[in-house]
This record gives sequence, C-alpha cells and structure tokens, in this order.
Amino acid sequence: MEDWEQLVLEQFPDSAWLLTDIDRTKYADTFNILKQAVSEEWYASDTGLARFQAAMSGTSFFKEIKTQRIDQQIIDTVGTINFSGSNYGKLVARILNYGLTGDDLKREAYREAFRKDDNGNYANASAVENVRKSKLYNAYVNYGKSYFVNINDNLVERSLMGKISMEDVETRVQEIAKARYQHLQPMLDKGLSMNDITQNYRDYAAQLLEVDPNTIDMSQAKYERAYMFDENGTKRMMTNGEWAQTLRTDKRYGWTQTENAKSEARQLGNTLAKAFGRLM
Repeated sequence: MEDWEQLVLEQFPDSAWLLTDIDRTKYADTFNILKQAVSEEWYASDTGLARFQAAMSGTSFFKEIKTQRIDQQIIDTVGTINFSGSNYGKLVARILNYGLTGDDLKREAYREAFRKDDNGNYANASAVENVRKSKLYNAYVNYGKSYFVNINDNLVERSLMGKISMEDVETRVQEIAKARYQHLQPMLDKGLSMNDITQNYRDYAAQLLEVDPNTIDMSQAKYERAYMFDENGTKRMMTNGEWAQTLRTDKRYGWTQTENAKSEARQLGNTLAKAFGRLM
C-alpha cells in the first residue's frame, strides 16, 4: 500500500472502501481525487472536507451511481437504505463493477440485506425488517398460507438472494401440503390450493355463523375438521350435511348466539305452542 493510500485510511475512513472495492482503471479519476485530497491535506479543514465531498461527487464513479439510479433501485428493492456507509458503498461498487442490472441487482441488494455477522446475527437488521414488509416477501408468505404451510424465513431469503427459485419454494410448499393432507393429494395434484379446496366450507360457515369469511382461518384446528374428518382411522372430507351439523352442535363455533339460531328457536317455539294449543 502506498503512503497516500495509508493516509486515506487514516484521514477519510468512511471513503476507505473505495481503495479496495472499485475498479481503478474504470474509475481512475476517483482515485486521482483521493490522492490529491491527501497530498493537499483537504482533511485538515472544514473547507477542505467540503471540497473533498464536492470533488468526489463529480467523479465518474459517483456520476454513474446517479445516472443509473442505483440508490433508487436499491431502495425499491430493500426499502429505506439502512446499511452502514462502508457496507453500502461496497454494495454499490459490486453493482457497478459487475454491471448488475434488473434481477441481478436486486439479488445483490438482498444478499447485503440478509448478510450475517460472525455471530450469526443480521448485520442489517432494519433492512431485514423492511424487506419482510415488502409485497414480494409477503407474496411468498401468502403462497404458503394458501396451502396452510408456514414458510420458513430462511427459505424466502434464499430465494430472494437467487440461491433457489420461487418455483423451488412453491414446489416445496406443495410437497409439504401433500404429505400433510394425503387424502387430498388428487386435488392438490390438479393445482388446487388448500384455500381452493376448503373455500366452500369457509363460505358456508361464514354464512351460518354470520361472520366475515375473511375472519375464518380454515387451517385452524376447529375448522380443519371439515376436511380432516376421521372415520374409523381414515381421513376424508365432510359432506355438506355433516359440516352443517357440526357447526350447529359444537359450542366452539357459537352458532346458538347467531340471529339464525335465535330465529330458528323462535320458529320452533311458535310451532310447539300451536301444536300444544291444538291438543288443549
């Protein structure tokens, strides 16, 4: 390492990554500014530091960041930038050095977001939190939910980083569902999800119990009876009549508190009253 490079490490530590992470041939003017800054001791005054920042922003490396909207593409991928200065700079350098665009750029951003330190902890915890709120991340989660499968965070992260495809994740989810609901495999093989298979049960329950269908989670134990009915050790789906009877008679569903139940009770009472009236 040359003397001027050592001075960069000492006097401009936040910019030290430029020495090791960007292409010196492609961005020669950036290195010339670094060398000039230490040789003229710009670090010795506020005016000099301001000059350094202005000069660096005008170099080819930083102009290319603006021209290609690298910052915005990273933000669009992983949310607000929460990486430390040097780590973010290294990420941008990798993107520019390798000419990453589109999905390749996104995968590199995800790799930085999900990077872990030597202790196995996320180095960019806030970035991870942002990603887990994104539409794409939740598309994976919701796909799993449609098969009543909880997708492991690590599985989603591996896919976002390009280590496995989204199709690989979908296949794994489907295989888990088939193993769990073996009696439903013929329908799952036809491309139906568990949401598809159980929708009629859900809609009927919502109507009978007078609730919003979206509040019913058919993966819950009390609802899975509809499609996991045990008959002499063999699992099968309930008939509509069996499901109706279950909803009406099992106190866990609360049917007796609905207006439907109260109306039926009144009608039954009136019928009995009339019957007893004729007998008297």
